[in-house]
Amino acid sequence: MLGFCVGGSLALACAALNKRLVGVAALYGQLEYPLKNEKGDAMPSPLALAPDIQIPVTAHFGTADPVLGLSCTYVTPSRSVC
Repeated sequence: MLGFCVGGSLALACAALNKRLVGVAALYGQLEYPLKNEKGDAMPSPLALAPDIQIPVTAHFGTADPVLGLSCTYVTPSRSVC
């Protein structure tokens, strides 16, 4: 699966939730976001779902991107490189 921007975020989420995928490429996907479902409950972000990913993932982020979270490469949930 390949996703760009919002699609990159969705591709990362699908990597954790869809067990039929064999690999994911995410380009400029946001790792954390304040999305809510139709009931108003917070939806899990790709970063929160990361421990459930069991397939190969390649993710690319821009170092000059002004959107918070896109200019950082998350090494682990507690450490990021910006």
